[in-house]
Amino acid sequence: MKNGIYQYHPELGELKPECQMSARYNSFIGKWAIRTILELKGQGIKFYEIDSQNRNFYYVSPKAFDKLSMKYTISQELLFN
Repeated sequence: MKNGIYQYHPELGELKPECQMSARYNSFIGKWAIRTILELKGQGIKFYEIDSQNRNFYYVSPKAFDKLSMKYTISQELLFN
């Protein structure tokens, strides 16, 4: 799988692609929420917590997200609501 963002619609029965991380945009704070087993560091990347599935949870600036999408595979869930 090539590096980049892979979007999917679970409401249409699409399966989540196997990617290195998953992302969801939080428009309230203007940052991306990233979940991954990888350890991320760098400008615009802030560790938040380890989630219930033992993945690292980060908040990432839009600029840092663009750089991550060039280096890793990222799945993004798109909902209709």
